[in-house]
Order: sequence, then C-alpha cells, then structure tokens
Amino acid sequence: MIWDAHAIYACTSLGNSSARIFSISHKNRNVTNRKYGGYSMSLEENKATIRRYTEACNKRNVALLKELISPNYFHFTLQLRSWKEYIEFETSLWKAFPDLHETNEDIIAEGDKVCYRFKLMGTNTGELRGFPAPSGMKITLAPTGKKFTVTGVSIKRIVDGKIVESWAVYDLLDFYRQLGVIEYKGFPEE
Repeated sequence: MIWDAHAIYACTSLGNSSARIFSISHKNRNVTNRKYGGYSMSLEENKATIRRYTEACNKRNVALLKELISPNYFHFTLQLRSWKEYIEFETSLWKAFPDLHETNEDIIAEGDKVCYRFKLMGTNTGELRGFPAPSGMKITLAPTGKKFTVTGVSIKRIVDGKIVESWAVYDLLDFYRQLGVIEYKGFPEE
C-alpha cells in the first residue's frame, strides 16, 4: 500500500516536548499522527459512529456504548467526566423515560468532529435524579406522565473510533414546560 503525504499541518515546539501533527491520505481515510493522538477516521466512518451511538442509546445497549465511548470521555454541557458518569446519566434517563427515543435529523462531519441535529422524545413515567435545571443546579423530577419532544444540536469529537468529547445545545425550558414542571405565561403586557 502506498501512502502519499497530503500536507504537513504543523510542527511546533511546546516547552521540552514537541508536538508534531501531520496528515496523510489514502483513499477516503485521513490519518493523523499526534503525540497524544492516534488516527482520525474518515468523515463517513465518523458519521457511522454517531449513527451506531444513537442506535445503542435507543436500544439501551450499554456494551455497544462502552465500545463507542472513550473511558476518558468528557461532556462539556452536562459536566460528565468519564464513560462511567455518562452511563449513569443515560441510565437515569432510561428509567425516567422508558420510551426515550432519539432520531438524527442531519449529520455533518469535519475533521475529527461530527455535528448533528437531533430530536429526542419520551414520556416521563419514572423519577429523574440529578438532571440539570435552567439555573445550573441538579434537580430531582417526580414522574409527570407527560410526553415531551425536544430538538437540539450536538457536536462529538471522535479519536481512534471512540467518542472523546461532547457538546450539546437544547431548550431545557421547553423540556420542563412540556413536562409541566414550569408554566410559561408569555411575555408581560406593557
């Protein structure tokens, strides 16, 4: 197999250690060699990882999630600092929303990141502990029996075929409104 040097992106010196980053390509696969890296998957492989991740969540397949998520995983939005914390959070969602289901509406990949627009829906029939409130606090939510549908955007960084970092944006106020936890009265009249 012959590899062609595609580009040398950076070669810098950081203190006593050097960080060399270069990229080569073969067919549709970009390979990155970093001091603490590994190789990056092709864009299509990264998108497939996200599809498998969504499928694993929908099927409650913890073994597949363990395969897809790095032990050093970090979720910036939820401040989850490991694979274990992520699985605990996801399990609490499954208990609170036994019919929880996610669909991916759009998936876009660039470099080692995948951005996707999602729709999440479910019925709150169980207690939800430690869920983020709009104030930033963690709350416990008693079962409401109500359905919700939220849309959002998530960005995941993938290294060596594993999800290592996540960011997500969604409307928590609308989520709580749909569950009847808060009441939206509209804007005050002037």
